[in-house]
Amino acid sequence: MTKKSLIFTGAGMSVPLGLPSTTDFTESVQHGARAVTNHVTKYLGASGEDIEWILSTLQSFTSETTFVEFLLPAITNDQPHATWGSFIENRIAQLRSESVLELTRIKKIIFEKLSEYDETRALSLYLNLIDEVTTWEPNTAISIITTNYDLTFESAIEASRDEWKKRGVEDVDFGFSIQFGRPIYDPSQDFQWKPSVIEYLKIHGSIDWHRDARSNCSRSMSSTVPDDPDQMAILYPGFKGVPEIEPFISMHGRLNRRLAEADNIIVIGFAFRDTYINNIFENMLRLRPDIKVLYYNPLSVDAFPKDSLVPHFIENYSSFRHIKRGIGVDKGSLGLMSG
Repeated sequence: MTKKSLIFTGAGMSVPLGLPSTTDFTESVQHGARAVTNHVTKYLGASGEDIEWILSTLQSFTSETTFVEFLLPAITNDQPHATWGSFIENRIAQLRSESVLELTRIKKIIFEKLSEYDETRALSLYLNLIDEVTTWEPNTAISIITTNYDLTFESAIEASRDEWKKRGVEDVDFGFSIQFGRPIYDPSQDFQWKPSVIEYLKIHGSIDWHRDARSNCSRSMSSTVPDDPDQMAILYPGFKGVPEIEPFISMHGRLNRRLAEADNIIVIGFAFRDTYINNIFENMLRLRPDIKVLYYNPLSVDAFPKDSLVPHFIENYSSFRHIKRGIGVDKGSLGLMSG
């Protein structure tokens, strides 16, 4: 009987390849930042080191008013005698314009940073991961779901299809189907858990996605930095709540289904700081207390960020097993066979 193994990954999955985590982008973002980004960083406090929080706040500021309340004291401090409304309105408008420019600048940084990795090491990392999981659980179908936007897995697939075929992998399901010659995200299709096909879903987007003329999510399968990164559907700020647009609605729905279907659940390098994903996982932990979640992260419990739900999961769910190690490029890096 075919077993079903779900591998859920965060930024820690790509760190062995030299790619930054969401917090490692901070220095690049701060270098050359405009005033509005500096205000956002102060507003977010500890979360100001997370690029997704920064982008989400900048995006919200372009059309919402919440951040304005924080800005008002700073604006009046810049010019204490400016008590008239027109000055404040003009300054808010300036900062809104800056936020649009900052969104483009930061997204370009993401594209550039996520293109800097060793493709040979990426191939080794993913091949060894699949080898370890299938040795630990023979005759298993694998679904990999990630919050990462990089193309490390895609490049590993392209680097040596013969190596994948040796392992019985004939194809990869990215959730896209060919429509008029182009790969378009198809929310109606679903994965059937076949050992010969790996599912790979990027629920926070990808640097090779963009919106076509019909507003469909299409894959360019290229990491080239676009002239206007704002047109790329690369990020979904999941901590803001339930997704409201495709492809993120159905992709998060698929995560929910995979957690309900899987016989094995492995989580690698995800800090559980995303409110909506946290809710999906906690619901599964409550409903499926007999299914073990193997959680790989080298941090000690007291070292997780304050907004991480990892300590809560460890304390409240005996099925959530924290293994203090990260994934590596070498064979057997997770130590699954050692128990």
